[in-house]
Amino acid sequence: MLTNVMCSSFYPQTNSDYGALLDTPCLKFTPMVFTTFAGGLTLFVDDDVSSAIYLTILQWFAILQLASNYKYSKFLARLQLDYDGKILERSAIIIQRNMVIGNSAEFEDFTGFSFVRYDIKSEAERQKRVEIDKFIKFEKNPVERQHPFVLVTTKQNMKLDPRAVTTLPITSKEANDAKSCIVIVSDRPHRVQIIDLQTCMEVLPELQEGFICIQYAEASYKGFALICDNELSGIILPRSTWSVNEPILYTDIYKRRDWILEQMNGHREPAETINEVVPLIRPDVNSIAEDEDQQEFERNPVEKTAEHAKPRHDFKCNM
Repeated sequence: MLTNVMCSSFYPQTNSDYGALLDTPCLKFTPMVFTTFAGGLTLFVDDDVSSAIYLTILQWFAILQLASNYKYSKFLARLQLDYDGKILERSAIIIQRNMVIGNSAEFEDFTGFSFVRYDIKSEAERQKRVEIDKFIKFEKNPVERQHPFVLVTTKQNMKLDPRAVTTLPITSKEANDAKSCIVIVSDRPHRVQIIDLQTCMEVLPELQEGFICIQYAEASYKGFALICDNELSGIILPRSTWSVNEPILYTDIYKRRDWILEQMNGHREPAETINEVVPLIRPDVNSIAEDEDQQEFERNPVEKTAEHAKPRHDFKCNM
């Protein structure tokens, strides 16, 4: 028989402050009844347990989950091509108020139709976007062209807010030296395992330096940014398929850190007087989201670009 047992006693893997937040006994029973709470946890309760306590627990689980997701959505953005009512988007990471980093420059030739959308966890009517100024590619030599990461500057500053929109620092160390590395999938963090480059090259003998190898896992190839110790360490190499016997490749940001910081310092932020943002227009039913269309686009990029964005000018889409 248990009486006046605090909730924290039943949550050994959660924050010890959890029970204190409820500030009331969680269990008090003689006849035991199974009750399943949010998150799949089963507790023994009796008929006198108030529904208020149950709701409090449910609410706290919801708050905990939202807070966890929100932490990682604050620095996420989308490169957006908005043409003739059709929208095509790609992932990006905010690294400065007027700069994001992505792995695709395919919208480069669509001046006037490309934007950075941010504050993406807000309701659609409250999300914001700013017009893209230019794409800056790292192509110092032919070998580097296999690393399709790109810096994208904007014509207006993004409005940063510590609660909703913030920047992610560029890594200060090698990924192998980090204590913890994660990728974000559907706004949730997933821990990944870094493979030593020498070991990786035994599996991929033609691999050049400048990549981070991650052990094959669903999260590894579905992720976009590699975050180590809360810093941006890598951007995934765009590819439609990955072999289960091979590691997942991310461009090593640390190897290009000096160049990235040079570009960040060299592109001064626009004046505050032109800090205008354009509210996001809710996409129509024909809009294309990255999660739904990414693999198909990569299999046939020319057809997909022509299908979703047919400019009136003689543009050539950069792939």
